[in-house]
Amino acid sequence: MSRMSQKFNTAYHRLVASQLIGEAILIYPLYSIMFSERSNISAAGVGVLLAGWQITQIIAEVPTGILADRFSKKYSIVAGRLLKALCFVLWFSIPSFGGYLAGFVLWGIGEAFISGASQAYLYELNGGKKDSNYLKSYSRLKSLEMLTYTVTYFVTFLIGPQYQLLVALSIVAAFVSSLFAFSLPTSRVIADSTYKQIISGAKLNLKNSLVLRRKFLEGIVIAGTLGMLLELIVVNYRDYGASSKVVPLLISISALVSAVSFWLLHYYEKYFERNILALLFIFLTVFVVMFNMSLWWQIFGLFFVARYMRVLAVVQEASLMHDISPNSRATVLSSYSLISKLLSAVQIFLVGYLAINNNINLPTFWFVVVSLLLFAVLRVRDRFIAQKQSAVRV
Repeated sequence: MSRMSQKFNTAYHRLVASQLIGEAILIYPLYSIMFSERSNISAAGVGVLLAGWQITQIIAEVPTGILADRFSKKYSIVAGRLLKALCFVLWFSIPSFGGYLAGFVLWGIGEAFISGASQAYLYELNGGKKDSNYLKSYSRLKSLEMLTYTVTYFVTFLIGPQYQLLVALSIVAAFVSSLFAFSLPTSRVIADSTYKQIISGAKLNLKNSLVLRRKFLEGIVIAGTLGMLLELIVVNYRDYGASSKVVPLLISISALVSAVSFWLLHYYEKYFERNILALLFIFLTVFVVMFNMSLWWQIFGLFFVARYMRVLAVVQEASLMHDISPNSRATVLSSYSLISKLLSAVQIFLVGYLAINNNINLPTFWFVVVSLLLFAVLRVRDRFIAQKQSAVRV
């Protein structure tokens, strides 16, 4: 093994360890239930807490991306991990509405620091080139991450709603994760660039690259709808009578299937990229058929299509990475994440508004179908344009 290969493996393994331990948060599947059962917070209050979390992420998304490009992606990851740990410290010590809200603000900023910076750091580890093994490395990481969710949520299921214990163990995991992040090699910095230059560079990158703009749009369509779907699947489970104890088990099973999906992508990424539209229509057809069956089949259909959309979102993000300028990579990725979150928030609001008799399945179904069809149309259009340009060059 060459020295460069050893260096990559060491850094990659530390990044994987930081990511996996940082996602082994036992309170994840039960925190929204904890607020009401542990602290008697109303449904409206829980909604305000979750909204505060989302708003904080949205506000902090692009500024933290700029900071990652200006200083260090490594230290952005470290800061994000530490802020999430402090969130759980507040939840443990101040189990009230104010404590939860302050914790969510820290978590939202921390998530924004990690978002974009971690993908950009991994891309640079792979050499930052178009022919790199970034998708293979990223899909392997996502598979291990989903496997971590599977084990974590199953452990939460076994422990049950012992909220103080779950939060305490989450604190430990978050701090250990930050230690692994701190041990990473220092990432590339742009010390001679000002904030204004980084922002201008990101704008020019998007303005001057038609390919990047098309990939940006396609990815947002999928990532935005996926975010909505993942948030609402838990609501679907509970709408059909699943207890708070069983919900972590159901999410654990979902994560296990996602882990297998990403591991297959790790081995067959070229096949997936070549047949992305054919696979889309297969999954969409099965989803539509399931939705016309009984209610539990509808839930399974949502679960089924969410697995495909997770993989599709990762492939799109990897494809997007190749066309982003290295001087503004985290900034562009943060902008991408910001727009995706806004789209998810709008869709969640519309699904709730359009829900018939408090059943969110029908509007969820239509948003998924429309987004997949829109993605297919955009992808077919891109292929047509690419073929036309190729013919002109010949």
